[in-house]
Amino acid sequence: MSDSGRKNFGDKISEGIQPDSDKSNVQKVKEGVTDTADKLAGKTQREEDKGLFQKISDTLGGKK
Repeated sequence: MSDSGRKNFGDKISEGIQPDSDKSNVQKVKEGVTDTADKLAGKTQREEDKGLFQKISDTLGGKK
């Protein structure tokens, strides 16, 4: 489950597992757009409003 406006944690994991060489250009562009939107949402969302997986993701992703 993801927080409102955030990228689903499971999607992040599956995108990271699949090699870029196996992804279409459309997939790569979509991931780039959703990654950027997620980073912006992570920076503007208060820590106390984040779910557990979003906190973990932000910490591991260096967004904190």
